[in-house]
Amino acid sequence: MATSLNTSTEPVSEFGNPTAFQEEERAVLNLDVDGLIRSCNKAAAKLMECPTSLLVWQHVSNILPQLAGTKLMQDGHVNPRLRFLSRVGHRFELAMPGGRYMSSRIFFNDLENSGRHNVRLIICLDDGHVPS
Repeated sequence: MATSLNTSTEPVSEFGNPTAFQEEERAVLNLDVDGLIRSCNKAAAKLMECPTSLLVWQHVSNILPQLAGTKLMQDGHVNPRLRFLSRVGHRFELAMPGGRYMSSRIFFNDLENSGRHNVRLIICLDDGHVPS
């Protein structure tokens, strides 16, 4: 009896169903080394309930207050402390319109474009976990 191997590059959950990460469904912000939002996707604008034009050129601490005063980059890479916090699932408060806060996990990626360093920030809301 011949068995077929799954040759798909798509991730498969422990239950055998495809669970592909779809970036267009995740809020993604591209930040410069100073923390200014250089660009964002439609999912970020939808999450923040505003057009992308209102997010661009804001400081990231306007939507993630815990990042206020934090250097995003250190020695040309994402601050190791921030990278650690994101890897261990630390929850950050996301400041929503109207003064609401939602709990989120954020993930940092180093980007280099034409010799310039930037940070890609992916925001994932925590289902059912709202900070007090």
